[in-house]
Amino acid sequence: CQFSNDVYKQIKGVAMGQPCAVVFAVIYLLQLELDLLHSIYSPNRPLLFIRFIDDIFAIFKTTSDAHTFITLYNKLHDSIKLTYDISTSVTIMDLTVSIIQPLPHTFTLASDIFQKPTNKYLYITPKSYHHPSIFANFITSELRRYRLYCSEDSDYQATKTLFYDRLLSRGYQHSYLPLLFNTPV
Repeated sequence: CQFSNDVYKQIKGVAMGQPCAVVFAVIYLLQLELDLLHSIYSPNRPLLFIRFIDDIFAIFKTTSDAHTFITLYNKLHDSIKLTYDISTSVTIMDLTVSIIQPLPHTFTLASDIFQKPTNKYLYITPKSYHHPSIFANFITSELRRYRLYCSEDSDYQATKTLFYDRLLSRGYQHSYLPLLFNTPV
């Protein structure tokens, strides 16, 4: 590319904005990760390892295993470095996922909806020119998503109440919402 009178040539990676860039990066990381996972002694491998583009969620038996994995991962390529949070409760994408240990040597995952403090909640207003079914469908779909991702009923009820109040502030009527909110999801 050229800026003013200077010409720049990219010598590493894929140019941003190219349709294949994300797919290429995902495939490249997958191969690096598979090689890494196969090189780790089996008992020290993650119990769960999930990556969505550049977000990774992993569960390890011990904190030491997690630190070892991160150290090895950061050696895969000189320009790929993990930033991380090792905890029993983390936020990934729109979820907060927590590990609960009901008994020694057992664990359960619990989840709750995470909503960024900067979210403006600019849902479509009831005065927009969408087909009437769109309003009900987006509301019931969001309620289903909340029910699916909230492990605790109290978290679901709190998120549902916030959603109801946000819809009211967008212009939805008290007479319209209870029909949707009281339908089992």
